[in-house]
Amino acid sequence: MPDHTAILPGERFTKTWALQNAGSVPWTGRRLVRADDELVISLRNAHGQLQPLLDSHLDSLGRSVAVPTTLPGQLVELSVKFAAPLENCSVASIWRLEDAQGRPCFGARCFLQAMVTVIGG
Repeated sequence: MPDHTAILPGERFTKTWALQNAGSVPWTGRRLVRADDELVISLRNAHGQLQPLLDSHLDSLGRSVAVPTTLPGQLVELSVKFAAPLENCSVASIWRLEDAQGRPCFGARCFLQAMVTVIGG
């Protein structure tokens, strides 16, 4: 499901990301974790202040997904189930990879998102 896909209010769907371990260390004990409460998609206004682009988040049916052990060079697919809001809107959900201790694996700037536009039928 590409970002900005138009879906119906209340529709349930699955977003799948394909990630490749481009490093030299196996990924073990990692999780894909929802980070909506920490990361917000925003723009800087004419006064230099950040303004959120979206005022609500897309609800996932879980807050984390286990990442299977992924060897260097290997590709892994990670899927999250979502339910769209009941009202017409644009919403997003932001996710990141964390290690077994709950630390972001690639810093705050590296995240995955699911973004949809809900349009009544």
